Amino acid sequence: MIREKDYIVLTASYGTPHLHKHLALHLLFGLDSRLDCRIEGQRVLCDGICIDSNAYHTASVQKGKMLMVLVETSSDL
Repeated sequence: MIREKDYIVLTASYGTPHLHKHLALHLLFGLDSRLDCRIEGQRVLCDGICIDSNAYHTASVQKGKMLMVLVETSSDL
């Protein structure tokens, strides 16, 4: 995990998290398989995605890990 003042980078390999929203913007990338995302009621299968802040979402990978970057919305990143 890398943590800076306005973003966090980590890998995750958990199952399907509960639908949630928060103030951080998400950049997600499937490292070993495609992402299976649900965003505001729509299912999206992809290799990588940017999810806006305050959007109800959940994401998982079929196998392996995903790279997750959480970015504070006021960041210059």
